[in-house]
Amino acid sequence: MIKNIVIIILILSFIGVVVLLDIPGVQDVLDLRKQIEQEKEKFISKQELTDKILKLINEYNDSQETINQVDNIFPDEEDIPELITQIEFLAFEGGLILENIDVSSFKNIAESKAEIVRGQEQKEEDFNIVSIKIKLIGTYSSFKNFLKLVENNIRLIDIDSVEFVSESSFFEFNLSLKAYFQK
Repeated sequence: MIKNIVIIILILSFIGVVVLLDIPGVQDVLDLRKQIEQEKEKFISKQELTDKILKLINEYNDSQETINQVDNIFPDEEDIPELITQIEFLAFEGGLILENIDVSSFKNIAESKAEIVRGQEQKEEDFNIVSIKIKLIGTYSSFKNFLKLVENNIRLIDIDSVEFVSESSFFEFNLSLKAYFQK
């Protein structure tokens, strides 16, 4: 029986020594496991952010074509030679003769609005206007074709007024147009 008591005491003392001496080691292992879990969470979070960034980069690259189209519709500068070329081309494609073209630029939209609204406070806009007066000669059906071409043109052009005079089967069309560009 004493043998059994001695064996039990030895086993208990061995367990006590292992536990007492190894508690810092066990605590270190537990701390390392916590750190590993935290680092895994950080890694997963960084990986998710990287995926989001890559997705945004792809969306930006995909939208570059749209940005280029907007630049064509609403250019950064007035580019009057390009505008005259477009109007000449539209008249030619529509079957009209471009007899005269007069271009004037408004650097500030308030200048053109001041003619219409006097004494009211003007709101600053994000665009400028190029005013164009053109004289075209042709048939009425050619003029309708021209209007459709202007409507479908990539550059934003508004038709302010149209006046026409009949000369037998041909008409003389006087148009006032506005094209826009960014400030």
